[in-house]
Amino acid sequence: MKKLLITMTLLLSLMLYGVSVNAQDPPSKLKDTTSSAVVTEDYTIYWVTTVETVTVSWDVSEGASRYEVVVRWFRGDKILQVYAVGDTADTQLSFTLPRAGAFVAAVRAYGPDPENPGENLYSGWALSTDPTYALVNGQAKAWIIIGAVPAPGPPQ
Repeated sequence: MKKLLITMTLLLSLMLYGVSVNAQDPPSKLKDTTSSAVVTEDYTIYWVTTVETVTVSWDVSEGASRYEVVVRWFRGDKILQVYAVGDTADTQLSFTLPRAGAFVAAVRAYGPDPENPGENLYSGWALSTDPTYALVNGQAKAWIIIGAVPAPGPPQ
């Protein structure tokens, strides 16, 4: 698998509870503007239920024709499973979490390889846990999503 030969800048936005939370680069400049966030020393944690829609969006990556979006279910420092939540030509994707647990959002760009027709070039993954790129309130900081099963009862 080849790497995309262009500079990739992704702007990821996370929408929770109808409030937009922005991020940039592989993964993003994130602004914490939602009351559903818990800020720790190392991470900002966004809480959702498994029935709520999460929308991740990003800037266009020059040379890319599509974007692959996954969430990585983890516990501690171990990735338990990677769930593909979508593949799109758009610069945003809405989805529900595939299960309860802690997740890292990841996006990568890809596009046709001009030297090898029928093959694609891929960028690296933009991770929400990389404080090199992730910002919260203008400060370099990682972010994760925690999904919980909703309480029983009629829909709210």
